Amino acid sequence: MKEKLHIELSIPKEWTGKQAKTFWVFLESIMEAIWEVHGDEINEVFREERTDFLAATRDELPEIFDDIPF
Repeated sequence: MKEKLHIELSIPKEWTGKQAKTFWVFLESIMEAIWEVHGDEINEVFREERTDFLAATRDELPEIFDDIPF
């Protein structure tokens, strides 16, 4: 399975509610802009990761589940 990127962030606790909301809206704007340009590619990556996860999970299931008809 692919290694996940891990980024540690430190958010100032001194922010006011308004400052936190402003930053939240900024992040949403960035996400929307990225989605507009790369949404199809992002969906494909999600599909691949889900397929990889399901395949790995299936390999780990005990044999008792092999006879379940669904």
